[in-house]
Amino acid sequence: MQLPISFNKQWLSIALIVLTTTLIIFLLVISKNEVKATTPKEKHWDVNAITAAPGFYAPSLQLFGTLESPATTTLTSKIGGIINDTPKLDGQHIEKGEVLIAIDPSEAQRISDQRLADLKEAEANLASEQVRNTFNKSNLKHEEELLALTQKSVDRITTLNRKKLSAESDLETALITQTQQALRVNQSKLSIANHKNQIAILEARVLRSKAAFQQAQDDLLSATVIAPFNARISQLHVSKGNRIQNGSSLVTLFSTEQLELRVHIPEYTANQIKKQLADFKKSPEDIYAHATVDTIQYKLPFNRLAGEVQQGAGGVDAIFTFEEEVLSLPIGKTLSITLKLPQLANVVVVPASSIYQQKYIYTIEDQKLHSLPVERLGYWHNPDKPNLTFWIIKSELKKGDKVLSSLLPNAIDGLRVKIHDQ
Repeated sequence: MQLPISFNKQWLSIALIVLTTTLIIFLLVISKNEVKATTPKEKHWDVNAITAAPGFYAPSLQLFGTLESPATTTLTSKIGGIINDTPKLDGQHIEKGEVLIAIDPSEAQRISDQRLADLKEAEANLASEQVRNTFNKSNLKHEEELLALTQKSVDRITTLNRKKLSAESDLETALITQTQQALRVNQSKLSIANHKNQIAILEARVLRSKAAFQQAQDDLLSATVIAPFNARISQLHVSKGNRIQNGSSLVTLFSTEQLELRVHIPEYTANQIKKQLADFKKSPEDIYAHATVDTIQYKLPFNRLAGEVQQGAGGVDAIFTFEEEVLSLPIGKTLSITLKLPQLANVVVVPASSIYQQKYIYTIEDQKLHSLPVERLGYWHNPDKPNLTFWIIKSELKKGDKVLSSLLPNAIDGLRVKIHDQ
């Protein structure tokens, strides 16, 4: 019996599939290799590092300072009156002797005239006392002569009265005349004896009047207010037409030749500066600040530390002075400065990325990290890399030590690292 052709083809396909599967399994079995067990390698981090090189470096700090002047003054009026003119305005520069404000002098002139009249009166009274004393001395001689005559008259009438040749009333009249004349003599003697005291009083009045007149003259001159030194006007308190009283504020100005920069120094840096100044080998000239204003660079040498520490503020204020007259900077302006300090010995420079939590770094030994505490002493300016931040640190680093310079967020002691070839 003959099978259909379609049935034969189905069986042939099934046989081929079975045969192919068997062949594949056989090949897999005979080609199977023994899998060896492997130990996983410990993970490491590729990092950058620098080589420590202790030496002499000059630290610097980025700080802010405020402009001020020890020669800042507010001029006040010595007289009252009307402001006639203010030829100089706020912000303008003035030279010593220039007119700042003109006050109407009429009131001051009247007071000056009164003081002059008082002086002349006092001088006249002094001269009058001199004349009076001369007259008293001359008059005393005559008064004493009259007293002698009245004494003789009393004696004569007394003799007549004893002889009953004169009335009792005549004797009484003679005695009264004698007493009155004695009083006049004593009056003249008192005036002469008191002459020195009167002269002293009148001379004091002359001196007082003269001083008052001189003061009035000075006040009259002060109607024209002039600049006491080369300065810049920071504030004008009056304007033309204002009525002012004695003691009124007129203008505030500051010397452009004594401009200073007050900089707040952190406490650890202030202590460092004090220590260096106490060392006779150090000079304050080694400490200076750099400031750039409107493309103009200024070098300000250190002058002194402030004598008062503001309550609640750490550190102290340092005062820096300008070496030349500054005309374009107003009082109170805040400047960003770079404070340059003297060189320090046996310190190390590291990039900012090497410092963790502002107090320690990591050294690399046997491809592992080891933390090391450090003390930051200030910035260091790298002329080759001006856009990067470097710190001068004090630590136990030795020459040749490898210091991590990469910023690792997971940096811990013992972390395995591999220094990347630079």
